[in-house]
Amino acid sequence: MDYDGEKVIFRYKDKSSGEEKLETVSVEEFIGRLIQHIPDEQFKLIRHYGIYARRIKTLSKKLISNWQKSVRKG
Repeated sequence: MDYDGEKVIFRYKDKSSGEEKLETVSVEEFIGRLIQHIPDEQFKLIRHYGIYARRIKTLSKKLISNWQKSVRKG
């Protein structure tokens, strides 16, 4: 990223082509683009990761279920 007092030059990865690109925008436009990613004050952000992630939770339930079946047999 580079800033010359009037323009901001930043690098990003284009999702459609996979290429890394440079873009030059005014300071006002850069700040506007940045601000749109800040959630509202009352907005609740919930991130599920680790054992609470849906993918892991499903796998964990299967593992626990199989373990319980093996314990009951033994």
